[in-house]
Amino acid sequence: MNIAHWLAPDVTATAWAGRGADGHLGELAVDDDPRNAEMYRSAGVPTVYLHSGYYDL
Repeated sequence: MNIAHWLAPDVTATAWAGRGADGHLGELAVDDDPRNAEMYRSAGVPTVYLHSGYYDL
């Protein structure tokens, strides 16, 4: 799959999964994209969702 066509949660999940390889520990996610916030929550990551208004229709 071409990364240019990935959805934001897919890109975020890939980056989140690779963070350990760089020695980074993720203890809290903060995001303004509700799709990403749900992805973090479903992975068991404590998440703060900040409504920016960017994703409002």
